[in-house]
Amino acid sequence: MNVKQKTTSQDVHSFVASRMIEQLQLGIIPWIERYSEHPQYINGYPMDYINVLLLGTLGYPRKVFVTSKQLKRNNITIKRGEKGFTIIGMRHGTCRPALYCTTVYHPVNFNGVYDDLLPTEKIERNPLKACQKIVSGMPKLPRIIPDLAPAYYSLSSDSIKMPEQERFETKDQYYSSLFYVLAQSTGHPSRMKRPCSFYRSPDDPKSHTLEDLITEMTTGYLCNHAGIFPSFLIKYHSDCDGWLREIKRNKEMVVTGAMYAQESINYILNRNPMLNPIQTGVYSPKEAK
Repeated sequence: MNVKQKTTSQDVHSFVASRMIEQLQLGIIPWIERYSEHPQYINGYPMDYINVLLLGTLGYPRKVFVTSKQLKRNNITIKRGEKGFTIIGMRHGTCRPALYCTTVYHPVNFNGVYDDLLPTEKIERNPLKACQKIVSGMPKLPRIIPDLAPAYYSLSSDSIKMPEQERFETKDQYYSSLFYVLAQSTGHPSRMKRPCSFYRSPDDPKSHTLEDLITEMTTGYLCNHAGIFPSFLIKYHSDCDGWLREIKRNKEMVVTGAMYAQESINYILNRNPMLNPIQTGVYSPKEAK
């Protein structure tokens, strides 16, 4: 896609879906991949989750990117022939907000070295402590009830049944399982009140609904944020073929899921939602058709 051309919302959905399909066909589920650093702008500003999905699987050790405006502001020039990477932005005008494609560049594209402009790399040296901080810092944390059954969130009682840590082989398995049910709990009416949230029996088979996608995306992000492996997702939710079929059928699913996941992530981390302007609260895929 030529990002200099005017893009419509449908162009954006098609572009994102095609990128996800390419990854899934290679056996890669972008929202489950583990990466050492969340993609961010050169000023340290976090990228919206949809762009984390687009850039997170790139093989660079530092995932720092620069917009065209930031290039000019810092007098940075790009090597001849470099085209950069396409991300998604939001245009706010007098009419309803609209998504569009734009371009960012990685420092490997620069003419010269600008290491002094890069934000300090944040390395999580105590993943266990980071996991505990995520759980304790979540607003309106659901009641967690010790249980022998597998981790399960009940929408009706707004509670989590969770085995003790000692019953898991690793702490990664325990916390990735806990993050999964915490992600489910954000759909409760007392929190995000997602329209796609629904009651589910713990015996239900794995499905590929929008709510499943939101839950997996949120869980994958939290695991990366804490510095642990998404063990629960890798063991129970690594169905590339299932997601491939669903995204081919529904091109809008990834963008919509990522927007809801961003809201869920911001809620659990008690983060200012204004850090991420691409939100379901200001953009509705249905309205953009």
